[in-house]
Amino acid sequence: LDAKTLLIEPQTSSPPPPMPEGIAAETRPGGVLAFTWKSSQTSAEDVLEAVRAAGIRIRDVKTEQANLEDVFLDLTRSA
Repeated sequence: LDAKTLLIEPQTSSPPPPMPEGIAAETRPGGVLAFTWKSSQTSAEDVLEAVRAAGIRIRDVKTEQANLEDVFLDLTRSA
């Protein structure tokens, strides 16, 4: 599975910043910012650099594993 998601808890509440092409950003419950990208096109380092460039101070970082439904949808879309 090529899609990766990084969950960032910012030091202070912040809307998701504009991100470079290939990185999607959304706000999750609790103010957590979720950044999703394709690992074949972008690295986690690029995502973190974009977050830092947006001035977001990071309190905590986690990764999110794809569930079976995500894997199935990804496989059927590419078929």
